[in-house]
Amino acid sequence: MSSSMTTVISVTFESIISRQIKFYLVLLFQLLSVFCSLLLFYQYSINRRQLKSLHNHAIVLLLITSFLSTTTSLPMLQQYLYNGYVTPSTDGFCSYWAFNVYTLSGINLFLMAFLSIERHLLIFKGPMMSNKKNQYFYHYLPILFCILYPFLFYLVVIYFYQCENNYDYAQLLCVAPCYAFTNIGIYDTIINCCLPIVFIFIFSSALVLRVVKQKRKLKLQPFKWKRDRKMTLQLLVITLVYCLLWTPMNACTLIETFFMVDTTLLQAQTLYFYYFSYLVPIIYPFVCLAFGSKDSIKLAFQKFRLIRFTRNTITPIQ
Repeated sequence: MSSSMTTVISVTFESIISRQIKFYLVLLFQLLSVFCSLLLFYQYSINRRQLKSLHNHAIVLLLITSFLSTTTSLPMLQQYLYNGYVTPSTDGFCSYWAFNVYTLSGINLFLMAFLSIERHLLIFKGPMMSNKKNQYFYHYLPILFCILYPFLFYLVVIYFYQCENNYDYAQLLCVAPCYAFTNIGIYDTIINCCLPIVFIFIFSSALVLRVVKQKRKLKLQPFKWKRDRKMTLQLLVITLVYCLLWTPMNACTLIETFFMVDTTLLQAQTLYFYYFSYLVPIIYPFVCLAFGSKDSIKLAFQKFRLIRFTRNTITPIQ
């Protein structure tokens, strides 16, 4: 995700009040997001049939990566917002921060792109996807690629690529690892950041059009229609979240990379647009909760309250 910070320069200044507002807003939504994620995890643990459904695999993996981003990447951002500088101020920490953010964001984007493609197969090629061989080829292998490729790519370019890092501890993410200022950084921007968003938009829009076009045919199977409509609406909402929050930063980066570096645009990217990418994993659990099985969620919430009540019950001394 070098696209986020490759052109950042150290003249960017953010007031203490602005950072404090961001810190407390992020903290508030982080806590709510973590609670939603834990509730969903608990729901899946008591209703494991949902985990066996192919259409839930990518959804659950996105939930896991979003949870990891919210609980590992976000605290590093919060300490920067709270202190106004990166702590600990070491190159090792800056490299780890970049690796953590870029890898989780990359996995998140690739999984979402795959989800927007796979929905076509699950809705319109259901019999084909019931074949075990096709499942491995069209489902499990792509998911494995979505996880391993970002991890290995950023592991190599951040820790093993031969260049000299010039981190700035006063800047968000210490600016960027050195590879981001080479041709690899341009590749990273286009292939790993912009292309998944393009795929998400195109395939999600195409799915909506296909479902609307074949609505009458799909309605002949009421149960399947209800499931397919729910999957389509869920994908549409998630797509809106991804496109609205990732597009401004990607557009700024492409303009700065191939045209010119505008100070106003650069400041907007650094002070606002970059934070939008952190909102994606925060918002995602709320979308999952909204489209989850109401009965399962209600049961999970009731059991969660029952466990909490049982633990807090004081038994009289005999």
